[in-house]
Amino acid sequence: MPIVTPDFNPGWSKKDHPIVIVSWKDAKAYCDWAYLDLPTEAEWEYACRGGLAFKEYPWGNEFDRSKLRCSEIFAGDSGGTSAVGAYPANGYGLHDMMGNVMQWCSDFYSAYAPKETDNPQGPTSGKRQRVVRGGSWHGYHQVGFRCAYRYKANPTDIATLFGFRCVYRGHR
Repeated sequence: MPIVTPDFNPGWSKKDHPIVIVSWKDAKAYCDWAYLDLPTEAEWEYACRGGLAFKEYPWGNEFDRSKLRCSEIFAGDSGGTSAVGAYPANGYGLHDMMGNVMQWCSDFYSAYAPKETDNPQGPTSGKRQRVVRGGSWHGYHQVGFRCAYRYKANPTDIATLFGFRCVYRGHR
């Protein structure tokens, strides 16, 4: 588990950086308060690919560090997050789907072999872990930045690597 650094973004002074040090439970509570949702794992991957359905990365099949916030040689050498939108958007106009922070998804973590091909739904129950996607500023190995890469964490885990994005589904 990554080490949480208490002064990573003191007083949330970096207003243009992604929110970090947030658990799945905190992200879910925020979404509930704001009438939003965390994306499902399938929604997150679809959005990450940006229209490039069979490509490894949001920009194609070749790994390119210039297109995301990540470490260069060893874990953490990038020093932290970058401003949101500092790197090119994907084909859907979404920034930071890969790199910067890993993003919580609503799904429980389990084997991922959906039977549905159109908007597959994750398990409605499961073990304690939840899905986190997207690689982070701390990672350096290219496999962790593939659109299909998945990670699991306990819903109470917090780290300078974890953040979230919300999905608006219309009226609840």
